[in-house]
Amino acid sequence: MRIIICLLLLLSLALPVGAEPRNILIDTVDSTSVYLDTQTVKIVQPKIFDVWIELRNSNESDYDVLHWQFDFDNKKVKQLFTAVYDSNGHIKSSTSVDKPWQDIIPNSNAEHWLRQVMDFVVKNQDEVFKRSGL
Repeated sequence: MRIIICLLLLLSLALPVGAEPRNILIDTVDSTSVYLDTQTVKIVQPKIFDVWIELRNSNESDYDVLHWQFDFDNKKVKQLFTAVYDSNGHIKSSTSVDKPWQDIIPNSNAEHWLRQVMDFVVKNQDEVFKRSGL
């Protein structure tokens, strides 16, 4: 038992202080959990952030991964790519979407996700700036 506790303690010391997990839950809509991939958040233009979001429905084994951009100043969203994965993590289908910018509707899921991304960026700005080459 002491060995297990020591190993857990050593593992916790090896992790950076305040390190975020790769995927963080940012919303739950009905039976779908929405995750932000924290290791992909980057700035592509001033106030425009590039993110990957994963949608997992608890009633299905397949899941979706979406590549989006959020324009914080103008409250707009743009979808660039979507992929469907099977339960083993293999791509079943993928599509480059590159839709035009769309307004984010007040009090919508997208507005909530925008706030969650912004909160992550504010809390982790050094990491995001470095990843963005700034």
